[in-house]
Amino acid sequence: MKIAPVATLSILLSLAASTSPVFADITEQKSESTVAQPKTTDDQQNEQNDITLTNPAVKSGLKMRITERKIVIGPGQIQVGGKTVNIPDPVKVSVPPAGALSVNDEMARFIDASKPVDTVILQKARAAANDFAILRGVVVVDSIKVKSAPGADAPTFSKVKDYTLDYKFGAIRITPLGNLKPGDRVFVDYQCWRRRIDTIAFDPQTEQFVLVQGVPARSAPEPPDVSLDLIPLANVYSDWGDGPLPRTDVMPICELAPTPDPKLVDHNRRALAPIIKKLEDGDPVHIAFWGDGVTQGFDARSKECAFISIFSKQVRAAFPKAKMIISNLGISNSTSATRLPSMTIELFALKPDVVVAEFVDDFGLPSHVLQKDYEALLEEAKKAGARVILCAPHCPSPRVARAKDWDAVVDRPFVPVLHELTDKNDYVALADVFSRFLHLTKEGLRPDVLFIDGNDRPNNKGHAIYAEELVRCFVTPSQIASQK
Repeated sequence: MKIAPVATLSILLSLAASTSPVFADITEQKSESTVAQPKTTDDQQNEQNDITLTNPAVKSGLKMRITERKIVIGPGQIQVGGKTVNIPDPVKVSVPPAGALSVNDEMARFIDASKPVDTVILQKARAAANDFAILRGVVVVDSIKVKSAPGADAPTFSKVKDYTLDYKFGAIRITPLGNLKPGDRVFVDYQCWRRRIDTIAFDPQTEQFVLVQGVPARSAPEPPDVSLDLIPLANVYSDWGDGPLPRTDVMPICELAPTPDPKLVDHNRRALAPIIKKLEDGDPVHIAFWGDGVTQGFDARSKECAFISIFSKQVRAAFPKAKMIISNLGISNSTSATRLPSMTIELFALKPDVVVAEFVDDFGLPSHVLQKDYEALLEEAKKAGARVILCAPHCPSPRVARAKDWDAVVDRPFVPVLHELTDKNDYVALADVFSRFLHLTKEGLRPDVLFIDGNDRPNNKGHAIYAEELVRCFVTPSQIASQK
């Protein structure tokens, strides 16, 4: 159950911040001359920026190349069942920008507990309604209009004379000698950039490439649902604005789902055998989720999309007689170290049958603290006769993990400590969300595009992954397949 080092993650994520050269339209076919033609600098640069598709359905060719907001695919061959479909000429797929969201008549008052009374932060500049993180740069420059009343024709206040703007933070600040005073109410019109994830797929019926568009969102858009009749080849991430697509925002889909580690599956089933028996027989099972804001359900777009809700629904579907009691003990911004002193009172006083521990901020803790804290948790659980599921959480940003880059996040001691403790204890299971997030690069995604706040708050897709790995601790792969 040891995790393998991942050398490609930092390369993918660091390149995502850079842009690639814009290429000219590709219309020429290869020369039929038997004499090799010398390659120009542009040809060499284009070849370096070709995106190779390693999808199992691709038989040959089908490289991708970006031209502004168009993606050129082919020529090549694609396998559809037992049939080979030839793509003789390059095909262009246009990817429209995600555009901007228009906000009208947003009421704001210059009283905000988190800011001075002379400043307001626009609502859509925040990562989510329940999240105070600011999406820096999301507000479209020159789009803000501050009015004294709602309506398109309402009187407006004067920029510079009455207020100043900070578009980076979506902030409006009163000018000392202007017409606005602390406590005043205003109405604001403005625009916010949106992001979107689309899927380029091949339609076997029409033998055409299609773009399946996702739903735009200000941050962490969800991948689209792709029909089972289509063959997904790559996801395309459209960031804020309408500029050319960076090469690294076109993400090939190599495989749709990882193969579960059979050793881990077997270990988890043995560790949770008494709990699984209770679920099968309809005996009460109390599961306590002890964690941080992710456990709390922060930034899932609805309560039903939070991983605990998904987990509960799927386990009940797998065990029709199940009588589960769920306790959500998630507290935002907490760590195992901050929660340990009250562990006996807030956790084990509830007498849970299973404890699920999830603390993504533990990535920033040193190994000796992690070892001590989690050993204390496991010892207390053993005394109480409770089984434990250690959740190796998703890989957060380097800032949250206190790491210099994404490779350093992978090298942090947190996940190895959890694996080691799982190996040593037969009443402890492991939900390996971390490895699942690393696998996203093979699924046409990147961990960072799933973060609502840009750091560590997963969107609905991220919560679904948590639920999937937790359910896997109780349900065999064959049972999961039958449910689908």
